[in-house]
Amino acid sequence: MIVAALFFDGWEILDILGPFSILMKASPETVFLTVAQDKTPKRSTVHFPLIAQHDFEDCPKLDVLLLPGGAGTLREVSNPKILAFLKKQAESCRFVCSICTGSSLLGQAGLLDGKRATTNKAAFDWMQRFGKTEYVWDARFVHDGNIITASGVSAGMDMGAYLAKILFGDKIDQVMKTMLYNPLESSVDPFSKLLKKDKGILNNVFGRIAHGTSSIWLPIALDGPSKGNRSCILNIVLDDGFDTLDCSGMLESFVRLGHYQMRLLSLSEIVCKGGDALSNQHPISVQCDEIIEDGWMHPACAKSITIIPSLSKPLKKRHESFLKTILDRSTPEHVVLVCGQHLFDKLEQMHIKLGPLNTQGYRSNLAVYHALTGTPSIAAALSILNQLEGEKMVKGTAMAMEIAQFLLPPHIQLQ
Repeated sequence: MIVAALFFDGWEILDILGPFSILMKASPETVFLTVAQDKTPKRSTVHFPLIAQHDFEDCPKLDVLLLPGGAGTLREVSNPKILAFLKKQAESCRFVCSICTGSSLLGQAGLLDGKRATTNKAAFDWMQRFGKTEYVWDARFVHDGNIITASGVSAGMDMGAYLAKILFGDKIDQVMKTMLYNPLESSVDPFSKLLKKDKGILNNVFGRIAHGTSSIWLPIALDGPSKGNRSCILNIVLDDGFDTLDCSGMLESFVRLGHYQMRLLSLSEIVCKGGDALSNQHPISVQCDEIIEDGWMHPACAKSITIIPSLSKPLKKRHESFLKTILDRSTPEHVVLVCGQHLFDKLEQMHIKLGPLNTQGYRSNLAVYHALTGTPSIAAALSILNQLEGEKMVKGTAMAMEIAQFLLPPHIQLQ
């Protein structure tokens, strides 16, 4: 079986890496690969330039194809090459799955005609112009024939768990237990009541303008997170074997930090490979901004967040000085978040004292956070967001992510 994730400039990071990672964790023996129109780096909405293993010409016949949403879909709906690729693969695919506004590409390709589907609720009215489709507002995800469509962002994880159950059976139950994630059911999405359905004319006008001008504003928007001198910095530290679920969940939680400069730092090569930290599945290749060398120093800034996802192996001895550097400067305004057992072992060796593990799967002393592999990384990231930027920012992020209530700081309730 071959499971592939499709990428383009402007893809949404948790949309695709959430379900893709869940499927990897459920079946390490399955072939997982990445595909794009060409092999130039495809930047997500939070930087993270991904280099696909295959282009449309050399991509093999797929069994399962996952398609993200994101700002880039506004441009890709007019891309005949991506639409032709979707049509061709759908002829033999067991499942073609979209998350968020990725449904617009399926609709434009004619793959949703006569079917039920769902999409991102913030763009619901605009999405209905693509395909002769019955869009279902209340649904978290919809399965119709060989097409599965999910609502916004984190709904992709719920769809991923559902798809893994079909493909791999009960193995997914243990994966969800390890991740500390309780998938939401398909039929009732809590955000169908939290978000307003009728945006009507305004939603369609915005969609038409954004679509018509996407070739102008999209490249500028994708440059934004990594450019400029800003008073706040978000460091994403990667090494070969990094966990893509941890990484995508944390980055999606920080997606609204437009006043932070995002920097991708590598502990090894300029291109790092990631996937499932607990297996040898590492189909994700990310082009970093900088390799961390001996003597690395953190730039001066007012606030900073440094995140390190779970790694498939312990840190090399030469990287311990880097970890010590960021830990020595950690404060409640300069926060470090690390994930997984290998990095927790390092914290203990360095005598970093943290509180007890909470029910959401993380522990902290407000300067340093440690999260278990999986969705605890999201819960910890949202707690840091609350600490640094406040409850209003967390609520706005949670609504944009359509994230489950149990991953939010306990005192924050979505109304």
